[in-house]
Amino acid sequence: SSQRLCPPVPRAAWEGLCSIRRGRRSCRAAMRGAKHFQRLQEPVEPRELSKADGAGKAIGVAVQDDVEDGDSDRGIEQCDDGSSESSTAGSESMLAKKAAKKVCCTIVTFLLGTVLLETFFSSYVERVSEKLMNCIGLPGLFLAVFIIDGVPQPFSYVPLIFLAVKGSVAKEMVFSVCALASYSSALAGYVIGHQIRNFQAGDEIFASLSQKYPFVPDIMERRGAFGVLVAALLPVPLAIATWTAGSFRIHLPSFLLAACGRIPKIALFVYLSQPPKQAPSASGDG
Repeated sequence: SSQRLCPPVPRAAWEGLCSIRRGRRSCRAAMRGAKHFQRLQEPVEPRELSKADGAGKAIGVAVQDDVEDGDSDRGIEQCDDGSSESSTAGSESMLAKKAAKKVCCTIVTFLLGTVLLETFFSSYVERVSEKLMNCIGLPGLFLAVFIIDGVPQPFSYVPLIFLAVKGSVAKEMVFSVCALASYSSALAGYVIGHQIRNFQAGDEIFASLSQKYPFVPDIMERRGAFGVLVAALLPVPLAIATWTAGSFRIHLPSFLLAACGRIPKIALFVYLSQPPKQAPSASGDG
């Protein structure tokens, strides 16, 4: 059997076929490039643009909020500092005006009461005052002032000063006894306030007192012992100031000095109190 052989392919034909294949590959690559370029030139759809813009705006707003929050926090802190300072100054000035009014009202009320009693009930008041002082004496006066200044209550010992002077007790003695009793009561109030917080009922007591006299703890916290001095001059129970000073652990030497603020008030009311009128002595010739 004879074997059939294919005629040989010329070299030029093979080279032409390879060049055709390379051209096809180049055309395909060129077409892919053209399509990609055309896709880039097409306008972006509004939905996709809005999504991108929304994301960018959200990021920008978040960054801006962080910056503004920092600025606003600093501004708020500055405003709080300024407002707290102005409110503190305003409250102190208001407290000073209120204290001056109360002191003036107390003095005027005492003078009016003294004039009325001297005018209409002079002999009766003298007899009652003399009997009272003969009954309680100076120890009773000391104890009464000590209790009145040592316990938070709305009453004042000023009427006792008036009755003691009317009961023929020397003004110097009345002043000494009342000042010593008030000072001793202040020391006792400091000790009570220092120890009462250790008990469960102590917080409830101080909460009720703070609601009734809110300015006393405030001025005590800001001014320390000076607050005790201011409260001692005011017509408020001294026990409120001394108990609060003890609970705040105010410096004891400063408190001992500030507790003397009650003494000028006692001296003023002792001075304003009038002794009994001396009955004219009957003189007879023997």
